[in-house]
Amino acid sequence: AFFSLGNKGNKMVATQWIPMEVLERREETSSMVSLKLVPVLEGARFDFQAGQCVKILCSDGHEATFAIASEPEEKQFIEFLIKDQEKTAAQELCQLKPGDPLKVSPAFGKGYPLEKFKSKDILLIGMGSALSPLRSALKAILRRAQQFGHITLVYGARTVDEIPYQSEFDLWAKKVDLHLAISQPRD
Repeated sequence: AFFSLGNKGNKMVATQWIPMEVLERREETSSMVSLKLVPVLEGARFDFQAGQCVKILCSDGHEATFAIASEPEEKQFIEFLIKDQEKTAAQELCQLKPGDPLKVSPAFGKGYPLEKFKSKDILLIGMGSALSPLRSALKAILRRAQQFGHITLVYGARTVDEIPYQSEFDLWAKKVDLHLAISQPRD
């Protein structure tokens, strides 16, 4: 394991880094890339809850926090939806290719308390790359859809071309009440 020091309040805390590598990189939109990462150590698992985040340590030493986009039941890899932004760690991540090494922190944050919502209707609302934690939650919910009430997803984007995971939206439209809010629709 690798460690780095950071500040938390007035205390120095160590981050334990998990060596990972890029398994797959896919352009989702003109400004968003999805990355699928796998642990370098064979047989390693990555445990997390829907809605949690990790820190990703880039090769230039910068670190940034990203919400996990993959379903929590999948332990062999983790996925992220990253918006390419100039002069940020995200820009470096968007340039990665399969086989490139990275270091990722263990998952942190409370995540979504999905167990509390059993038998209840669920409304998920997001836009842009904020789809990451919602995708994770929706995949976990759909795996056990019979345990929940009516499921609604409202997702916003400027244009239809800026909707990531297009094939998944097509599938979700068959399983949940899906509403797209497009702020700059084509004429």
